[in-house]
Amino acid sequence: MFDEERAAEVMELNEREAVHDHRLLAQGLVVLALVIAGFVLHPVGAAGHGRRMRAPINRVTAALQGG
Repeated sequence: MFDEERAAEVMELNEREAVHDHRLLAQGLVVLALVIAGFVLHPVGAAGHGRRMRAPINRVTAALQGG
């Protein structure tokens, strides 16, 4: 149900004040982009090329984990 008061509160929010850790925001957006790319490119890797795709994915995962 639509609450006009709650909608007004949300519209008054300043997103620049709400985001405290810009680095974490950037990392989250990169991970989101990689996940979306993975879903889009999955049919390419599913056609018998799974082993070739595993090495780059493992490197990206290690880099994101700081290793």
